Amino acid sequence: MIVPAALIPPIEAVDVYKCFRVGAVRYPALNGVCLRIETGDFAVLAGRSGSGKTTLLHVLGGIEVPSQGRVRVMGHDLSECSKGGRARFRLHHIGFVFQAYNLVPVLTAGENVALVCEMQGHGREHCLSRAHGWLAEVGLEGLQDRRPDQLSGGQQQRVAVARALASNPAIVLADEPTASLDSTTGAELVGLLRHINQTFGTTFLISSHDDQVIGAARRVVRLQDGRVLEPGAAAPPAPGFTCPEHEREERHRLLRWPRSC
Repeated sequence: MIVPAALIPPIEAVDVYKCFRVGAVRYPALNGVCLRIETGDFAVLAGRSGSGKTTLLHVLGGIEVPSQGRVRVMGHDLSECSKGGRARFRLHHIGFVFQAYNLVPVLTAGENVALVCEMQGHGREHCLSRAHGWLAEVGLEGLQDRRPDQLSGGQQQRVAVARALASNPAIVLADEPTASLDSTTGAELVGLLRHINQTFGTTFLISSHDDQVIGAARRVVRLQDGRVLEPGAAAPPAPGFTCPEHEREERHRLLRWPRSC
């Protein structure tokens, strides 16, 4: 049976486990996560530090691969894709907003936003025009020629949001986007993300322990010790599951695009 594309959830995780190894110690970061995010959702992964929020975002975005289980994004099984294949999929379908902004310091705001668009193969002038449009959309009209060190923290995070959206992704994954902002600036950013969600129908999945972000969510998915606590969404650990011996030492890595993209 062929399922219509409109009925395929943009994000689906089934019995997902993820293990890391630090030195001689292996530990599970995700423990049997089952999760389904619907099209146009504005969902928040909530939990204390170490609960698995960032790891889950990285697995759902194809930066990491699960140790066990399946991850499907827009109907594509990222669990079976190569590293290059996952990077190309992210480039065209997923926007990322990182806690630390991750802007290129030598580029202007406009050039930072245009970067992913250019990597998709579009012409520079087209990408800069699109970048300026998104900077205006996030309230930074006229600031396209400023470098990151000439912008406030809140402005840099808005540039990061514009960059995530300039590639026209179906999904935006945001990792603690208000963590480095004061409460007023954080509230403004939350309002901006909700506006984009409601205006453009972009699906958002955000990790946060900020009450302002959690309060704005349509759906809150609570994590603890790598498990989903939301009723009806959690899956029990697989009997006898242990971290595989072959799991190498890893840390959360920044998003890296292969040169072939």
